Amino acid sequence: MARFVDPGSSRAKIDALVEVWTERCLIESGSLLFDDRSLWTISQLEDFRQRFLENPLYGTEENFGQKLSTQLETASEDVRWLVCELVAVYFLFARGAIGGPTKRATLEAIIAPLGADKPTHWPVLAETMDEGIGNPGVGYNINREIQIGYLIDFCQRFKAIDDTDGRRRLLADPWALRDFADAASDGISVREMRHILLHLLRPDEFERMSSRTHKQNIVAAFAGELLTGADVPDDLDEQLLLIREKLVALDAQPGMLDFYRPPLHAIWDPGSDRPDGASDLDLLLYKKQIVLYGPPGTGKTHRTRELAGRLIRRVALEKWRAARFFSSQAELDTYVQANIHWVQLHPGYGYEEFIRGLRLSGDGRTTYVDGLLPRLVDQMSAVPEDDRLPVVLVLDEINRTDLSRLFGEAFSLLENRDTPALLPGFDAGDEPQALSLPGNLFVIGTMNLIDQSVEELDFRATPPVLLAARRL
Repeated sequence: MARFVDPGSSRAKIDALVEVWTERCLIESGSLLFDDRSLWTISQLEDFRQRFLENPLYGTEENFGQKLSTQLETASEDVRWLVCELVAVYFLFARGAIGGPTKRATLEAIIAPLGADKPTHWPVLAETMDEGIGNPGVGYNINREIQIGYLIDFCQRFKAIDDTDGRRRLLADPWALRDFADAASDGISVREMRHILLHLLRPDEFERMSSRTHKQNIVAAFAGELLTGADVPDDLDEQLLLIREKLVALDAQPGMLDFYRPPLHAIWDPGSDRPDGASDLDLLLYKKQIVLYGPPGTGKTHRTRELAGRLIRRVALEKWRAARFFSSQAELDTYVQANIHWVQLHPGYGYEEFIRGLRLSGDGRTTYVDGLLPRLVDQMSAVPEDDRLPVVLVLDEINRTDLSRLFGEAFSLLENRDTPALLPGFDAGDEPQALSLPGNLFVIGTMNLIDQSVEELDFRATPPVLLAARRL
């Protein structure tokens, strides 16, 4: 069941209102607010569609509410009440980004020209606006015309089903309802509102998600173990339901399972919703090294720790398998804390500290002493191969040191894992020392672009470690 909402909040009023909306407005043609009016009719939905979609207001500085007021200037009283109820349905899912006072103010502005007393069921509708289910994202809020346009189209097509029994049968079949939701009319964008509506109407089968990308990320993260065999469905929502059922059977999360809570969230969330290609986690898994760069205050430190933890947990799930993974969360938390190694770089930190340098020994002789990187590699090599998980080395403020001098021959090792290179210089009587970087060592660099004490790195000339870079 995907009805979960964060502790301290509620969705009981939302679920109750959706039940009333389904029966009175979708199956029948009544109203959320009135007991004696027929508002949700095909003709009145078409009236609103013509005003809202056929006469869009472009090139104005008016906000959504102001544009809507203009479009409804000549609308009938019933159409205004219909629009008020329909916009209320649009608002039901949103939590956080759009608060209850904002929702109520928008609804009251729609009916303000009527000057009428509030109907009997207004208090219930108004109170429900204080609840929410999830954060639908920026696109839901800034593209209200697209979201509400989809909602109008869905309702019109649903009302076009001739008999109430047919409507009930459609609502009773989650996968038929999914196909119906996907079959939007020409010119109608299937966006966040599609996922929201399916969750509102069938919360036991459809996750409380408005993002298809989130659903795809979850399936990609868990499919390796939980979606196996010949009977795996092709549909994304069906795959999600199967994953949910298997995670519940594994007792993967105490209480009610929710993909936005730990430990599940850290497994599938790449840490960003970038529209420009692969996520930070995808790049790090592929390249094994990445640089996060940007001005101060953009969350580089927080993002770096989150990314490192997500990387370790993702690989642990694949290596340990689900049963061990979810029963060993305390062990995994300890591992994450111990295997994110943070190095604060500065102009005085160089090759001798990082790779190898000469030091005076107790008898007055000079000998070569390993720096941080070889010592870390030795620690990693001591772990049996079957027990190895990622180790993350964070190089903070990489533009505060001379990277070419810091890494020396290690730059080539970053791109050629498990391939040894001989370190220059060796003590008398010793053989040359070889260094190779294991495949489970991941490197994250951070860089501050607004720092008057150092010059910005030249990404064109910098060696391969910077090939995977992200501006924050």
